[in-house]
Amino acid sequence: STVCTSWLVEAIADISSTRDFCFRVVAYISSALANGGDHSSQPEPHRQVTLHHAAFIFHTLVQDSSSFVQMFRTHFTEEFRYFISISRMKQRLPESNPLTRSTVELLQSTKSKILR
Repeated sequence: STVCTSWLVEAIADISSTRDFCFRVVAYISSALANGGDHSSQPEPHRQVTLHHAAFIFHTLVQDSSSFVQMFRTHFTEEFRYFISISRMKQRLPESNPLTRSTVELLQSTKSKILR
């Protein structure tokens, strides 16, 4: 399974629309975590699920492709440094949601690899 995933990730790395897709996903993650100063508002459940999917996709891309790591470093360092913050995730995502812990871990791992 890992060999297939690695091969697939490398295969899509060269497709021009993949970069646009990544831009949209980063924008989605950033907007889902943005709160306009209201720490008590939480994303709706379907947005929490979508956020988890986005975190899983990014984690997979970063784990299986050095070209994606480089692309994220080139284009999204600011977003991962300033807008996709672990403290913001913990404020915005409810502890009662079973996806929260996994989402935070996936994004933390991805962020760590990109900001190295």
